[in-house]
Amino acid sequence: MNYFLPFFLIIGISCTPKDQNNIILPNNVILKRFPGEYIKHPSDNDIEYYESHFNNLIDYQIPLFKIFVHEEYKLYLGIPFENNNLDIFNIRTRQLTDLKNNCSIDSIANNILYNIKQKYIIENYYNIEDHSYFISFIETLNDSLAKVFYTRDGLKERFLYKP
Repeated sequence: MNYFLPFFLIIGISCTPKDQNNIILPNNVILKRFPGEYIKHPSDNDIEYYESHFNNLIDYQIPLFKIFVHEEYKLYLGIPFENNNLDIFNIRTRQLTDLKNNCSIDSIANNILYNIKQKYIIENYYNIEDHSYFISFIETLNDSLAKVFYTRDGLKERFLYKP
């Protein structure tokens, strides 16, 4: 029995992921986590909140893939189903400009910034290597951080394609 313990320890150590700062996404895309972020298992409230923003139209579906939580923000990552991000970005742009008068849109970087109940919401639409589409929905109370997520393409730099 004592001989099995070291064997299982060696097997356990060798089977753990080597880089826990990277998240493997579909289509050989890797997302680097920022320091201080952790992955949260979505609760029913998280899913309902996300669905209320993205899956309220029949024209598109964006299932929730992961939630990253940081003390300053919450990032929802979705993967569009049978649609590309530019189509969805155009639909969301029309939808949000009709509903909100304090909406900022960057049609070059495909980003949208708006407020809901004292929270800043930033939507980012990504096309990785012309074959993988991801949408992030970031929520924060910090207006300076919201401007950083909106004006810098820092989140896109976190995606890495490994063919």
